[in-house]
Amino acid sequence: MSIREPTPAAGSSVRLPVVDDAPRVGEEAFVVPEAPMARGGMAEVFEAQDRRLPRPVILKRPRHDDHLAAEDLRTFEDRLEAEALVLARLQHPAIVTLYEVGRDRRGRPFCVLQKVEGRSLRARLDELAEAEAADGAPRTRERLELLAGLVAIAEALAYAHERGIVHRDVTPNNVLLGDRGEMTLIDWGLAKDTQLATIEAGLARALDGALAEPGSDMTIGAGTPPYVCYEQTQGQPADPGYDVYSLGVTLYEVVAGRTPYRFEIPADAAGREQAIGSFLRWAERGPEPEPAAPRDAELSGIIARAMARSSEDRFTADELLRALRQYLTGELVFSHRYSLSGRLGRWVRRHRGVTISAMLAAVAVVAALLSWSALRTRDAERAREKARDEALVLAQRVEAAEAQTRAAEAEQR
Repeated sequence: MSIREPTPAAGSSVRLPVVDDAPRVGEEAFVVPEAPMARGGMAEVFEAQDRRLPRPVILKRPRHDDHLAAEDLRTFEDRLEAEALVLARLQHPAIVTLYEVGRDRRGRPFCVLQKVEGRSLRARLDELAEAEAADGAPRTRERLELLAGLVAIAEALAYAHERGIVHRDVTPNNVLLGDRGEMTLIDWGLAKDTQLATIEAGLARALDGALAEPGSDMTIGAGTPPYVCYEQTQGQPADPGYDVYSLGVTLYEVVAGRTPYRFEIPADAAGREQAIGSFLRWAERGPEPEPAAPRDAELSGIIARAMARSSEDRFTADELLRALRQYLTGELVFSHRYSLSGRLGRWVRRHRGVTISAMLAAVAVVAALLSWSALRTRDAERAREKARDEALVLAQRVEAAEAQTRAAEAEQR
């Protein structure tokens, strides 16, 4: 099949590709480069080109280097099928779109996904951390911008949870950050459909994330430490609280510049096993982390509740979304207890424009009153001076009249 550029119809500027023969199907419908853009333990990911439409796409398939054992291939096929079934039910601006699924000539599965322009949230956080380490200046404004972007991820999770779907691997590696600050949640391969139960509960061993760079993430059970909650590591039934906890840890890292538990991924297998054991012991104890923002009780409280030890004590995704929106718009956060001064301060911050206008008006009124008072004071002083002058003149006249009277009386004698 070949594609040629047509001549636009009269009055039209639209140029659509013309397919000369029967349309290609399967992986043949896409131009796939030789080198993958990312490779994990089981999958490789390519930035491909759709032959039928002028658009870039992401094509994910099992590794073609005979790296996978038959059991691993079956596991990957299950995950890929599960991801396709999940994404087929989800249509949301902050969730990556599924275009196509199929099998190549060797019978191996592949899926084609929306190509989201941008980079991972992980890359942006690493960039901010490096800049802060270089000059010691906190990037507060930039971090707050990321916090605002994560509202879309909370909204996407609330949308998925309404449909019985739990992502189970919300991490900065699986959040893509666009050029305009928009965020998209990707890699739904570990997702669990709690309504249809089409996906097996988590893997029993650590696996590299399918869309991650080698060694950048490590999953345990179903999830990635340190973003995974303890009950998720124990293989308990999937719960929306998993995603709320993971997003809470992500929020913590965005605000504090680090995760509540410092988790390093050793290169050797023994070191990885030891690191996992250390993390599981930490997660089981459920220690209270330091506040994400020590000087901001509202924000720290939101993040702490999202990361609560028990799923029952956490926000729902809807509640977390509501709390974040209230915080960012200056409203009272429904989950926070305020003092009277705290309520007043929050009101002032939210109505900053009104407050400033009122203050300026008050200053103008006070200035006018002072000016009027000053004018009245000056007028009164002038009146007093005039009265004194007139009294002096009158006294002089009286004294002169008395003198004349005395003189006349003296002459009469």
